[in-house]
Amino acid sequence: MRVNHKRANLGLISAVINRGELRWMMLDGAIKAPDLLRFLARLVRDADQKVFLILDRLPVHRSAKVRAWLAGRETDIELPCRSAAASR
Repeated sequence: MRVNHKRANLGLISAVINRGELRWMMLDGAIKAPDLLRFLARLVRDADQKVFLILDRLPVHRSAKVRAWLAGRETDIELPCRSAAASR
């Protein structure tokens, strides 16, 4: 038996919505801003109400592209835990 010791190099974005459903996107490689924006756009599109999103400090979450995308969508999506320390 041969064992493959190569790293999978997959990315995963996930969210649990208020109805208990899991939304996820599997990526081949690291998560980049366009991938995250595609996921967020689908999340907002499919939501019946405003999305409250909690992100960790992954650099892509704080990228200029993501901040710009969020800036025009305050009525659709909010990051309630975002503080001055979190946005650095």
